[in-house]
Amino acid sequence: MYAEARKLQVIEEIIKIENDSILDEVEAIIKNKSIEVKKNGFKDFLGIWTEKEAEEIKHTIEESCAKINPNDWK
Repeated sequence: MYAEARKLQVIEEIIKIENDSILDEVEAIIKNKSIEVKKNGFKDFLGIWTEKEAEEIKHTIEESCAKINPNDWK
């Protein structure tokens, strides 16, 4: 019964859609035309940061996450 209730909720939300482009996307999803499940994980994000951004992230991780306080384990 849970699946049936979810389906009804989805239908109710679809009925409320007023934007044609959003409705086109929903229709494409329902008809399985535009959904492609990616299972690459982090590979999807490869190259999206500039070198400067990557260095900033690396520095932040090293400064905040790489430090071990031995008293935290007590």
